[in-house]
Amino acid sequence: MYFAINRNYYYTHRLTRFLFGLFILFIWQFSVAQTHKFTNYALVEGLSQSEVYAIHEDHAGYIWIGTHGGGLNRFNGIDFELFTSFDGLPNNGILALYQDNQDNLWIGTDNGLAMYDGKSFTQFESKDKSKPFVVGHIASNKKGELYFGTTHGIFTIDNGELKKSGINMRFDYLNFMYFDSQDRLIVGNENRIAVIKDNKVNYLNQKNGLGPQSVGAGISLPNGDMIASCYGGNVYYGSNGRFKKLLPNALFHGKLINEIYLDSEFRVWFGTQNSGVYTLDLKDSSVNHYNVYDGLANNHIESIYEDSWGNVWIGTGGGGLSKFHKVAFSTLNAKNGLPGDWIYSCLRRKNGEIWVGSGEAGVTVMTDSTLVNYRGLNGFTSSKIRLMFEDSDDRVWLAAEGNGLWVYDSSFHQIISDVPGVPFDHIKSITQDTSGYIWVCEGGKGLLQLDYVDSLRTVNTVNRWTTQNGLPKNYIFALHADNLNRIWFGTKSSGIGYIDGHKVVHLTTNDGLVSNNCSMITEDENGYIWIAGGDGISRISAFKRDLPIYAYTYKDGVIGIPVYQVYPAPNGFLWVGTTNGVTRFENKNGELSQATHFGYGEGFEGLETNTNAVCHGNDGKMYFGTGAGVMVFQGSKIEQKNRPPILHIKQINLFYEPLYKKFPAITGTWGTMIENLDLAHDQNNLSFDFYGINHLNPDKVEYSWKLENFESDWSPASKQTTATYSNLPPGVYTFKVKARTAGGKWSPEVVTKQFTIQDAPPPPPPFYQTTWFIVSVSSLAALILGLIAIIWYIRLRRERERIKLERNMIELEQKALRLQMNPHFIFNALNSIQSLISTQDTKKARYQLAKFSKLMRQILDNSRVQMISLEDEISTLENYLAIEKFSSGNQFEYTINDGGLEISEIEVPPMMLQPFAENAIIHGMKHIEHTGHISINFSIEESLLVCEIDDNGCGRKKAAENKSQIAQQHKSAALVVTQERLEILHDNKRKNSLEIIDKYEDDKPKGTKVIIRLPLSYR
Repeated sequence: MYFAINRNYYYTHRLTRFLFGLFILFIWQFSVAQTHKFTNYALVEGLSQSEVYAIHEDHAGYIWIGTHGGGLNRFNGIDFELFTSFDGLPNNGILALYQDNQDNLWIGTDNGLAMYDGKSFTQFESKDKSKPFVVGHIASNKKGELYFGTTHGIFTIDNGELKKSGINMRFDYLNFMYFDSQDRLIVGNENRIAVIKDNKVNYLNQKNGLGPQSVGAGISLPNGDMIASCYGGNVYYGSNGRFKKLLPNALFHGKLINEIYLDSEFRVWFGTQNSGVYTLDLKDSSVNHYNVYDGLANNHIESIYEDSWGNVWIGTGGGGLSKFHKVAFSTLNAKNGLPGDWIYSCLRRKNGEIWVGSGEAGVTVMTDSTLVNYRGLNGFTSSKIRLMFEDSDDRVWLAAEGNGLWVYDSSFHQIISDVPGVPFDHIKSITQDTSGYIWVCEGGKGLLQLDYVDSLRTVNTVNRWTTQNGLPKNYIFALHADNLNRIWFGTKSSGIGYIDGHKVVHLTTNDGLVSNNCSMITEDENGYIWIAGGDGISRISAFKRDLPIYAYTYKDGVIGIPVYQVYPAPNGFLWVGTTNGVTRFENKNGELSQATHFGYGEGFEGLETNTNAVCHGNDGKMYFGTGAGVMVFQGSKIEQKNRPPILHIKQINLFYEPLYKKFPAITGTWGTMIENLDLAHDQNNLSFDFYGINHLNPDKVEYSWKLENFESDWSPASKQTTATYSNLPPGVYTFKVKARTAGGKWSPEVVTKQFTIQDAPPPPPPFYQTTWFIVSVSSLAALILGLIAIIWYIRLRRERERIKLERNMIELEQKALRLQMNPHFIFNALNSIQSLISTQDTKKARYQLAKFSKLMRQILDNSRVQMISLEDEISTLENYLAIEKFSSGNQFEYTINDGGLEISEIEVPPMMLQPFAENAIIHGMKHIEHTGHISINFSIEESLLVCEIDDNGCGRKKAAENKSQIAQQHKSAALVVTQERLEILHDNKRKNSLEIIDKYEDDKPKGTKVIIRLPLSYR
C-alpha cells in the first residue's frame, strides 16, 4: 500500500498541502458502476434490538453487536446468538466492545463492565455507587494494557481488579477514546481533545484551531495526525498540534457527526446523526454520501467498524445493522443513465462500444466516457430492440419488435422485406455465413438467406428454408454460423439442427441434448457449439464427424432453470444465464469446471437474464441484460478474493451434551480442549460442531472432515456443520476438519482434536454352569436336532425326485441327439463337398467344409449342456439349413427371424428345433415344382417362447405317400422324444406345447406349420 511505502511523505506533503491549500475545490465523484452494496440486518433477521452502539470482530471471525437495551449479539454471517443479563451481563445496554490479546472480550455497558472468555461472563463494578457506572469506551496500548473510559473517570485492570488510572483529568463524559500510532491516549470531550502520554495530559482546543463547539468524534491517522469534528458540522484536520478546517462548511452544515472511522482502503467514514454516512477517500480526495435511498438501514449512525474481509459494518440508531460490502456486479439502469430498466439485447462492437437495447426506448451506445441513446428523434425507432448483430463489414443489424429490421452503418435505415408475408417485425435471431450472406429467422416463417445491397441499402432473398425444405419447425428462435459454414438453428420444442449446403440435420434429446427447448446457440474459440435452453446447456464437438453431445445441468453447477444464455468469454470462462443469476465456469477445451454462481448477494440484482442480452467488454467485464437493468461484472481486478473461511470447532458433544459440562477441567476458553480426552469404552458417541466464518459469502461455506484411525478418506464437501460418530471402537482418534467457500481453496490448516476410547473391562463370570442354563440349552438342542432331522429328510426326498427327473431328462436328450441328425444328411453333405473338390472348385469346397465342421462342433458342444442361448440355437439352425440347401442344389430358401428378442439372454434346450427343420426339408421339399421356402420365427407370448417352423412344401399327406418306412420311424421317434422333452419342461401342465398345422389353399395342401412353445427362461 502507498501508506506503508511512504507514509510520512504522503501525509506531510501531498495530503496536507492538498487538503489545507485546496480543500475548497474537492471533487464530488459519482460512479454509475458502484461495486458495493448494503445488506441490512434488523429484528426480522434475528438482531435483538434496532439501536447498535458497538461492533467488534473477535479472533474467530464472529461479529459482536452491542445494542442499546437488547443485550449482546454474536453473528456468524447467517445466524445471531443473543447474550443478556440472564447470561451474566451487568446490563443490556451495550456501549463498547474490545477483544484483548488473550482473546477475552470486554463489554462496556450502561451500568458496569464485563469480560467474556468464551465460557462465562465476569463482572467488574465501581466502588462508587452514587451514580451509574457507564463504560462507554475501551482502548488498549501496545503493551496490551486496557483502559476504560467511564463516567467515573479512566480505569484500568490491576491483578484482575478494576482500578482508577493515574490520569488526572476532569470530565463528565467522553465522546471518543483511543490509542494512536505513537501509543498516546487520545480523549475527546466537551470542547477539547486530550493527548495523554505517561499520564501527562496536553489539551488541544480553540487556541489550537478547533472550533468553539463540543468535540463530537475523532480519529488519528497512521502518521499521528488527527481528524476531528465539532458540533455544528465542522471537520478539522490536525497536524503537529494545529487544526484547520478539512471540508467545506456546506457539506456537514448543521449536521451532528457521531462517529469517524478510518478503514483499510484509507477512506474516512463520517457517521451523522440524521444524514447517513459520508466517505472521504484520502487517496484521491473524493467524497461519497450514502443514506437510506442507497440501501442504508437508517440515517442515524452510532457506530462504524471494518472487519478483516473489508466489509464496513454500520450500526444505526433505529434501523439495526448495515453491512457495506464489495460485490462482483454493478447495476446500470434508469437511475444512472439508461432510458429504461428492461434490457432485451446487448452487443459489443469491434470498436469496443457496448450497445444496449431497452424496452420501448431504442438503443443506447456506451463507451468508457459517454452514454448516448438513439430513439425516434435520432432517426431510429423507439421500439423494443429484441436483438443486435454486427456483420463482417461492421454494420449493426437491429431487430425492432413490431417495427421491422434496421441496419446501422453510419446512420440508421430500415430494411424492407422482399418476401410476401414476412414483414421482419418479429425476428428472433440473426447470423452471417462465411460467404457474407445474412440469415434471419422470423417467428413461424422459417429461415431467410439474405444478400445485402450496399448501394441501395436493401436485401434480396437468396433462399428460404421451411418445413418443406426439411426444417423440423418453422418457428426458429436461435441461429449461429459455425467455422465450417454450417447454419445452426434452434427451436422451442423440437431440438436443434444445422443446414450444410442443401442438407438439413436434426438433433434432439434422443441424440443427447439436455432439452429440446433452445434459447441460444454460440461457439467458443476451440470450435465447440454451446446450446442454452431448458434444464441446462449442451456442448457439441462440431469438428468431429459423429457430433458427440455432452449435457451440463444443476448437477454440474448450473444454478436456476430455465437457461436463457450461454456465452464463451475470451478469457477462458463460459457464462450461463438463468432465472437465478449467472454461473461462471472455467472452460478448458470444452471441459467445464470450477462453477461459481453469482446471484443477488453478489450484486446481480436483476436475477432473471434475457436471451440475446449478453456480451463482454474490456478488462474482463461482462454485461447481462435483465428486467432491472444491465448487470455489469467488473472483472478480475475488483472481484472478491475467495479467501478460506476462519475455521474453528465450536463445541464437542458426548451423547449430545456439551463436553465442557461433563469434563470442565479439560476444556478451555472459547470451546478449546486444552488436553487430550480420555473416555471409557461406553463413552463412544461423539459429535463435533464446527463453523467457518466468511463474511463475504457466509452462505456458501462448505466443509469436509474425517476421523483418523476410523476413516481413510475425507467426507464429500457439504454445508453440514456437525459430524457425529456413534459406537466407536476402542482406540486413539484425531478429528480433522477443513473449510472453503464454494469453488474456492480449502483452508490451509485443519482443526484437530485428539481423544482416546479405552478398552472395555473384562466380562463378568460365565453363567453356563447353572442348572437352569444346562436344562434350557439341552431342551433347545434336542428341539433343534429334531427340526434338523425333519428338514434333512424332506430335502433328501426332494433331492431323490430331482435326480430322477434329471436322469429322465438326460436320457431323453441323449435319445434326441441320436435321432436328430439323419445320417443321410451327413453323407449327402460330404458327397456334395467331394463333388466340388472333383470339379476343382476348391474355394467353395473349403467354404462348405468349414460350415459343415462348424455345425458338427456346435452339435458336439451343445450335447454337453442342458441349456444354450437362443442365439447359439439360431446359429446351429442357420448352419444346418445352409448345408442342406447346398446339398439339395438350392432346392429351397429359408429365413430366420428372431423377433427383436434378446437372443443372447434367452436360453433353450439344445437341438430342440432341428428335427422339425430336417422334417420340413426331407419330406416337405421333395416332389415340389416350385422353389421351397422354410420360415423360422420366434416370439414371446406371456411367459412362453414361441417357435414357428413354417414351410410351403407338399404337406404331410403327400409326404406320407413318398417317404420311406425308415424315415417314418426316424421322424416318429424324434417327435415322440421331443414331445416327452416338452412335457418335462412344462411339468406336464401344458397340452399345446407342440402343434402341427396343415396348411391349405383352395383345398390343396400348401405346406405345414409346426408351433413349439417353450417356458421362457433367461440366463
